[in-house]
Amino acid sequence: MKNLKSAEEFCRFLWHSYLIDNKKEGIDKFLDLRMTEIGTGLGEFCQSSLEFLKTFGAPRAEHTFLIDKEWYESSCLRENLFLITGEIKLSRRNSGTNLPSVHLRFSMITEYSDSGWQLLHLHRSVPDFSRVDKKTIYYSQFDYLTGLMSRRCMEDHIDKQMKQRPSGVLIAMDIDNFKIYNDQYGHPFGDKILVSLAKSLQKTFPKAVNGRIGGDEFITYISCLSIHKHRLEELLALFFENWNSRQEDLNLDGNVCASVGIGFYPEHGKDFQTLWSNADKALYSAKNNENNHVCYCSELSALKNKAGKL
Repeated sequence: MKNLKSAEEFCRFLWHSYLIDNKKEGIDKFLDLRMTEIGTGLGEFCQSSLEFLKTFGAPRAEHTFLIDKEWYESSCLRENLFLITGEIKLSRRNSGTNLPSVHLRFSMITEYSDSGWQLLHLHRSVPDFSRVDKKTIYYSQFDYLTGLMSRRCMEDHIDKQMKQRPSGVLIAMDIDNFKIYNDQYGHPFGDKILVSLAKSLQKTFPKAVNGRIGGDEFITYISCLSIHKHRLEELLALFFENWNSRQEDLNLDGNVCASVGIGFYPEHGKDFQTLWSNADKALYSAKNNENNHVCYCSELSALKNKAGKL
């Protein structure tokens, strides 16, 4: 089964190919025949990939595009089917003249099969942010369920803290066997698990950047002047103690567990994407053990070096 990160990378590839590289050839192999598109800019509506390709292949204005900022947030709809939402901020130039920047917001449904990635649906719009109310702004920055930062807001905060402090710790965490709890007890019960974990993160790391990446994956980033591993282990023990206590309200026979991957800034990444990617690898190594297992990026490096010597 493909993961959320792979789905986001596929969408990023499509947008960069179109906006930056201006490559239209070969795009059809990534489009499912059933593909649909809705565009709020000019009221576009396509009911098949063939209709979309006619629009897609039309001559584009002679603009040079630069991507100033982009974010992607994904969720798994079912096995190998993903919903990706995001935003791209574009700078435009025409014959050396700077034009007003454009915010492109989109939702995409993608599917992975034996033949590779396919795009099933695209909904894109250029919103008027001057009319956005405070509630909309809030929910663009914070997760509606847990109250933690959304991915875009969290990434902005982490980027700023990386520039302000010389060291940091990124904790990537997700719930073991979360799908089983959803299937057995229902999604409302699964939401209770997510909320209990989020509250425990906020209580244990009140001054950290706490965010929900999507689904059952969370990130905590702690900026600091120097890293003390023993203090970090004390905080993680405190977190699990707090979370186990909150789970009493769930009335389960045993405690729900989580896996944790940890990376250090700048040792394991000098920017958010690299650091998260490495911590995510450590997270999936931890999932092989489950039961609140913690894995550090440094442990993966040690294992790789050991395997290389064999």
